Amino acid sequence: MPFKELATGLCGKILFWGKTDAEADAAESSCPNITDSERGKLPRLFKPFTSNGSMPPSKEKFKKIEKQDDLFAFKAHQVRLLGTYLDKITFGICHCVRKKTDKYSKTELEKAQKNKADMKKEWEREHH
Repeated sequence: MPFKELATGLCGKILFWGKTDAEADAAESSCPNITDSERGKLPRLFKPFTSNGSMPPSKEKFKKIEKQDDLFAFKAHQVRLLGTYLDKITFGICHCVRKKTDKYSKTELEKAQKNKADMKKEWEREHH
């Protein structure tokens, strides 16, 4: 099962998905050049969802990616953790990118959408 729990609480959980167990085990450390400071911000980003079931209210910290079907991003400085809701209480992260400009590259979005589709298929297989 290539899902690794990044955060859990009474109201929700955040999972990182990888194509293989080894990739999932790497979790947020597989993000490109993630710093200790950025990694340290992740639990604070995830806390509103795990604690009360709502995402961070600031669009600077969490938002739907424009012109992308069912794809959202957590933001920690330049690191973006892309994913979607797997059910009401589970958010799955399927792609991580360091973004230095306002726009995502077409390649990164295509990769995120492919990973998202694969992640959702696996979730459905495991939970139905």
